Amino acid sequence: MMKALAVSLLCLYLAPLPLHAQEQELTPTQIEKLIEQLEALTKESKERKEGKHSTALSAFKAAASSNAKAYEFFVECTKLINFDQKEKRFSEYRDWKARTKELKSVDHCAVLRFQLNWLIMTIAADNSQDIGELIPKVYSAMNTVVAERNSFGRYRSVLSQPVTNTIFAKAYGLDSGLSSVKSWEMNPMNINGIFDKTVMPYYRAVEDKDALMGAWDLKIKLYGELALDRELEQAKIDFTSQTLPVLRWSKMRDLYTLGDKASAVPQMVTLIQTNIGHDDCDNWIREVKGLLEDELIDEEAGDDS
Repeated sequence: MMKALAVSLLCLYLAPLPLHAQEQELTPTQIEKLIEQLEALTKESKERKEGKHSTALSAFKAAASSNAKAYEFFVECTKLINFDQKEKRFSEYRDWKARTKELKSVDHCAVLRFQLNWLIMTIAADNSQDIGELIPKVYSAMNTVVAERNSFGRYRSVLSQPVTNTIFAKAYGLDSGLSSVKSWEMNPMNINGIFDKTVMPYYRAVEDKDALMGAWDLKIKLYGELALDRELEQAKIDFTSQTLPVLRWSKMRDLYTLGDKASAVPQMVTLIQTNIGHDDCDNWIREVKGLLEDELIDEEAGDDS
């Protein structure tokens, strides 16, 4: 049906016309017909997308239910993408499977299951009208990946890749379709990206001050836990002396923007006092002075009126 509609649209636009008729405008009837065809195409496209998502969700949920099922599903998808579609011999697939028995390990299967669960949430985000409904699950996933990060062993770095690059997404044709999901981080280990793309923008948009401050507290907590993984002592010092004040400053800026100026500004000044040697200190001083000067101007304008 889609092909027939597309051909019909092309015929309307590409059919040869007499030279004197080529500058004629579309008639109301033609416009209505084209709109009807586009609406039909939109409906069919949506139905196909929903069908693809439904099939993928069923498979992903089943595979994520246990380590054994996750590994079996990984092997099936790998065979399809890396061997069957490339028309490689079965013996090559058999040799690959024999060489990679370590992929059955608990740590690798834990990573596979996390990838599958993040893909499930990504599909939900693509279909959601309210991304805020997913934030509790996002929080749970972030807490889990940080708490269990050491159990992923040498496969932990795999979670630093977008889930649209996984063998699962490729096997179900989601590697390109999901990449354009708005307000969503594809990399499940990118805590900063998850907060900056999904969580913070949502709570700012709905002006939920308490939820936004809670989000900042969780972001700072998770950042701190990940900082403890660094082997170099200097890296930990840099986090405490450089990164942490920046995170707290951003939290106070949001507090100010959402109207709690009486709490935000004194906290900003205190942060400057306790981090007087910070690289951003001069910028922070200028920012606070600018905010206070704007407040004075607004007060004077109010008095004049």
